[in-house]
Amino acid sequence: ITGGSGKILRVEFVGGSTNLNWIELVSIAPDTDPPAAPSGLVATAGDGFVNLDWADNGEDDLAGYSVFRSTTSGSGYVSIISGQATSDYVDDTVTNGTTYYYVVTATDTSSNESGYSNEDSATPLPVGDLTGDAKVNLEDLAELGTQWQNVYTMNMLLDIADSWLYGTTQP
Repeated sequence: ITGGSGKILRVEFVGGSTNLNWIELVSIAPDTDPPAAPSGLVATAGDGFVNLDWADNGEDDLAGYSVFRSTTSGSGYVSIISGQATSDYVDDTVTNGTTYYYVVTATDTSSNESGYSNEDSATPLPVGDLTGDAKVNLEDLAELGTQWQNVYTMNMLLDIADSWLYGTTQP
């Protein structure tokens, strides 16, 4: 049978008796509708990593997500992972003290890709770095004022002093 698309369907019966009353040929249009853009992206910084989480997409034909990162808000995104099956990701390829901007897309089983999600940003910092200078130092204590006792344990203070004295961080 030759249809308007120029494709040929051949039905062949081999062997004994076959009871075939009818064949229905159905033309199926290709899926060109992309999934909805992911929503609710939240980036949370840690020490040497950024946790990303977003709302699950509800499409039945969802194949996965792609995560994009930039150091410039609104542009310059580069894919850091594609085919992510879940709606969360940990980016552990970051540098403390650098601000990263993230967006996510969804892809369906027909390879249609959504637009970008909302953008969110995070700046990973060492634990205890309150001034954002990518160091844990005495300025962080000054930032706390009189509340430092509620946040820093004696061991943390000794670690800060040790780091400062032996040159791994600077005051």
